[in-house]
Amino acid sequence: MPVARDIMTPAVISVQPEDHINDAMDLLLANRISGIPVIEENGKLVGIISEADRLKLFKEGTDIKKARVCDYMTSDVITVDEEASLEEIADRLTTSGIRRVPVLHDGDVVGIISRRDMLLTLSIINQRRRG
Repeated sequence: MPVARDIMTPAVISVQPEDHINDAMDLLLANRISGIPVIEENGKLVGIISEADRLKLFKEGTDIKKARVCDYMTSDVITVDEEASLEEIADRLTTSGIRRVPVLHDGDVVGIISRRDMLLTLSIINQRRRG
């Protein structure tokens, strides 16, 4: 059975905490993704910024001229280890309501798994079982 490192997207698009929130949103739109890990220069994962975070700013009427990623990111990031089973990944995605989960190796982000990645993997497994 595959584990996290087998299904993750290894080329992680990320931003730094001091980046402007609009730059982060431009990356989301350009890459057709819904969230981006926030990683400090030393490689430490410190948060995640998502479409939902930006929508909250709009809803609250926040003036974003000086808005930085660190001011609006989610700091309590749910992650999985690169050896995590599909069941563990599915549990994290479903119980927390998140859409993506960073994959760690010795504390460093080495990939990311989205709900879509999981669905594609499950579809492949089901096709192989059928025949």
